[in-house]
Amino acid sequence: MDNLEVQRAEEPMTDLMKKHVPVVTVIKQEPLTVEVHVGKLLKHPNEAEHYIGWIELYSEDKLLAKAELTPVSTEPVVTFVLNEKVTKLKALEWCNVHGVWEAEIEIK
Repeated sequence: MDNLEVQRAEEPMTDLMKKHVPVVTVIKQEPLTVEVHVGKLLKHPNEAEHYIGWIELYSEDKLLAKAELTPVSTEPVVTFVLNEKVTKLKALEWCNVHGVWEAEIEIK
């Protein structure tokens, strides 16, 4: 699989999709606080040979935040507090084996 190709979940979701699709959850509206969790639907491996290296958060095409993760030492769950008003968020994550995965949510 090409590590630069962006993958998205489709229904029905496979185990591979469940391990990789970022789940974005709004925790608080003011200030906008969101959690991005990779492996929430099905735990992703976290070992030196297979891990999540980073998670990014975008509004449209603007990068809002990025978290770099260390294999084994960290879990792929991050919380971002945003100072900007946004209507849509897109989370991307990079797995060193299965490439980049994406999910989007609307902010109400």
